[in-house]
Amino acid sequence: MLHIPRGLAAYLTAFTVLMAAPPAQAQQRTPTTVVIASFGGNLDKVYAEALAPFLDARNIVVKWVPSSSLENAAKVVATAGRPEYDLVLFDNLAYSLASSKGVLAKVDEAVVTNYKDLDRRAQLPRRDGVPVGFYVAGLMYNTQEFAKRGWTPPTGWADLFRPEFCDVLGLANVNYAPGVAMLVMLAGGDINKVPQAIEKMSTLKNCVQTLEEASPKLEEKTQMGVYLVGLAASTRVPALALQNVPVKFVFPREGTLFGNGTISVVKGAPNEKLAQEISNYLIGPQAQTILMSKAFYVPTNTKVKLLPQLLEYGLPSPEQMGRLITVSDDEVLARRRGWQRDLQRAMAR
Repeated sequence: MLHIPRGLAAYLTAFTVLMAAPPAQAQQRTPTTVVIASFGGNLDKVYAEALAPFLDARNIVVKWVPSSSLENAAKVVATAGRPEYDLVLFDNLAYSLASSKGVLAKVDEAVVTNYKDLDRRAQLPRRDGVPVGFYVAGLMYNTQEFAKRGWTPPTGWADLFRPEFCDVLGLANVNYAPGVAMLVMLAGGDINKVPQAIEKMSTLKNCVQTLEEASPKLEEKTQMGVYLVGLAASTRVPALALQNVPVKFVFPREGTLFGNGTISVVKGAPNEKLAQEISNYLIGPQAQTILMSKAFYVPTNTKVKLLPQLLEYGLPSPEQMGRLITVSDDEVLARRRGWQRDLQRAMAR
């Protein structure tokens, strides 16, 4: 029988155990799950692509929970103190609603180091969110049908009342930002004159089938050829055009309201520090470039310049961005429900 010295036996035993164990790098760590209340559809896919390098490097999995912007705000407010989300995507109106309720965490600039590079319009007064992209509300029209019918393309909000557009006009309610922009701009940019704008809108009640509740329905009916002209967000029209829908965005000659897509960390979120890091990544140059080229946001990071070819799809130029009209989101929110009620009554056939 072969005799193995005691010291060598101990070494061989330890070596056998070591060889049997998987190498450290081969052991799979359980990924961290971050929950984001989002908008759904293609936009979620673009956000996922923009975040992919960061998520992969940090072994993070995102659970996307899509809903409308205002519903996202309502859910965050309803779950205050026991948050279900780490991050929430908003339009500027829904952000203002959630922010006013104190349910959003302050931006930690020690973590969100890209904050200093944001356009001044993206540095929100309450410092509890970061705009990841700018957009504007305007008009879109079917270029193919307009050419066939010999119609002159629209150039501004006043064109919504052209008689030839009756029954092919796609408009929206004021439960989301583009609908608010349309109503305020029909009031000449003065929120105190919105009642007069609603009265003017009532003249279209026999020409508009319904006031759509969100952009996806407007887009669906535009694709189907139900709407040949109507309301649109600048971020939405290029996506349709790339799907071979013959549409073009119009920046209204009267001007339009400033809007942004904002991401906020929920106060007391399960992964609050990690959520701050994700916010920082989304306003960094790499993610901003993807959000610009695939979600068609105008970048909020001043180090990222708008690609000239995107102007052909209807993104507002730097000159147009400088002519945007700003109104108080808080004042709009305080009046929006009344506007919505009055508009629905005015448009009832």
